[in-house]
Amino acid sequence: MLEARGALDFALLAEYPIVATNWDPKSQLMRQVPAGAARLGGTNNEPNAESILSHDPDLLVVGKGWWNYYQDKGLLGTDIAPVLVVDEGTTGPSWKQAMTAQLTALDRREVAERVIARYNAELAQARAKIGGLLEGKSIAIAGADSGQIWLQNNTFAVSVAQDLGLNVLTDAAHAAPDRKDSTFYSLEELAIFDQADFVLLQNPDAVEAESPTWKRVRAVQDGHVGHLRYDLNNGLALTAMALAADIAEQVQVMR
Repeated sequence: MLEARGALDFALLAEYPIVATNWDPKSQLMRQVPAGAARLGGTNNEPNAESILSHDPDLLVVGKGWWNYYQDKGLLGTDIAPVLVVDEGTTGPSWKQAMTAQLTALDRREVAERVIARYNAELAQARAKIGGLLEGKSIAIAGADSGQIWLQNNTFAVSVAQDLGLNVLTDAAHAAPDRKDSTFYSLEELAIFDQADFVLLQNPDAVEAESPTWKRVRAVQDGHVGHLRYDLNNGLALTAMALAADIAEQVQVMR
């Protein structure tokens, strides 16, 4: 029984028998979930304890961020079943160390080594597919919501793009002191995005992505914009492999 991307990633790597998940069945990771696993009721924000109990779980696997949120809100405890809290790492490439340390603690270090090797192989295939499309060029990993466009600086998605050898546009110097992972811009101050040749955008259907100033961004005018899906925006090695392949596919619009 599990919640969140990192938890799903980890449970698959640890080879736990999954009976239900709160993750979207459209997720690429869901293809690896055993057939017959149910979809939990409720949402990540409001887990449905009754739905969880109906599956009589032996263990709840929960991402650290969501677990802390649930504890703060009093939404989920250990009275249903023991809880394994999965640390996805803080920012950037730390997901690799966090994943390896936790699998090692469960006597599965060889699993971590194998999946990192698989990740490196996926990176090589993705680099070959990208070829020279981004040679001498840069990409921005961004999002749109609440009247702003943001630029990711030191995140899971940025780390995967950098592992692909891509030049990723960042602007940590202008990020809020308490949130250096992304920098937020009003719709009147989007000039930095003109430095990017390709933009991977979360929430491409947001009203902010229809604003005249965003549409004047060079990569947007050129049609060089991809979609950063929520199910690929954070996780561990399995998600990282899927994201690397997805980036390689999406930059094909630059041909």
